[in-house]
Amino acid sequence: MCDHSAYFQIYQGERISADKNHFIMDVKLEGLPKKRAEEVKATLEIELDANGFLTAVVRGWGKEVTKQVNFNEKKTTGKMIEDIKNGNN
Repeated sequence: MCDHSAYFQIYQGERISADKNHFIMDVKLEGLPKKRAEEVKATLEIELDANGFLTAVVRGWGKEVTKQVNFNEKKTTGKMIEDIKNGNN
């Protein structure tokens, strides 16, 4: 069965390769229509407020998902994706 969703991964860093940056969070928008990938559109909006909360909102096809993390904690305790993949927790 096909998964009809849009999956966004959010990283912080300046490296070209995502695995050299810090993983912050992921957001998944499910229940998208069964169409060709280029026919399904979704948007991602990211906002960092004065208190250090990073909010991501994904919208598409009348659906919306919001996810929030404390960015101040994530940027100091977040692991590089390379460490996560190698099992270095």
